[in-house]
Amino acid sequence: MIFFVVATSACTTIKTAIAMTQSTDDFLLTSKKNGLIYTESESSPLAKEAEKYLDDAIKVIEIEQYRNFAKPVKIYAISSLDSFKRHCGFRLVLGCVINEKVFLSPRILTQPVGTLPRLLTHELSHLHIVQQLSMLKWGDVPTWFREGLAVYVSSKSEGAKMDFSDVIDQFKEGETFYPNESGSIIFPKNHTNFNLSRPIFYRQAGNFVKFLYDSDNQGFRSLLLSVQDRKQFSESFKEHYGVSLDEKWKEYKVKLI
Repeated sequence: MIFFVVATSACTTIKTAIAMTQSTDDFLLTSKKNGLIYTESESSPLAKEAEKYLDDAIKVIEIEQYRNFAKPVKIYAISSLDSFKRHCGFRLVLGCVINEKVFLSPRILTQPVGTLPRLLTHELSHLHIVQQLSMLKWGDVPTWFREGLAVYVSSKSEGAKMDFSDVIDQFKEGETFYPNESGSIIFPKNHTNFNLSRPIFYRQAGNFVKFLYDSDNQGFRSLLLSVQDRKQFSESFKEHYGVSLDEKWKEYKVKLI
């Protein structure tokens, strides 16, 4: 099992590294309002849909993550799955952030209503933090916090309400992650470490991040700003919450059950 996790992490890192080498010079700039939208052809239904939600997504992120974007927001609406895999490293995910650019899969158009605004805000959450930290420093932040934050703030986007009620049942059945205090860009702790599916891991992390905000919104604000200032996560957590991450997790468990 340990070998599988290490091998999977290494494989993910290699795929991401290859994706980072792909040029986007041939893309066309089709929209330049608050964010820049690029396409591979002049006619892109995905780009038109993304344009509807982009302003709201940027607004949500800048409010919920307490700072404006440090650089222009760049969105790439991809036309084919082959092209998406080249630029993102994976075929089946719906979006990713590579080289401070957000890539959107054409599969989004086949998903349920509300998927695009939620996904766009999710990926912009990642982009926002990456712009503050750089990709390498972003890896120092625990995966559960990065993904949980993105899930939490994306639930506030236009037409993207999210119900976390299923998390309680999963927790009672023993299907749960545990919040580690540090991250790793090469060997991150993610869903595979906890024998969870990616969607369940993300939703559980999102619910815990929501709890962190609800229980002390000023502490949460200070923690997130501290993270953006490149301070160590574990030390920042204890400084701004007054207790360790483990103690806060125990409080969450009592409240959840």
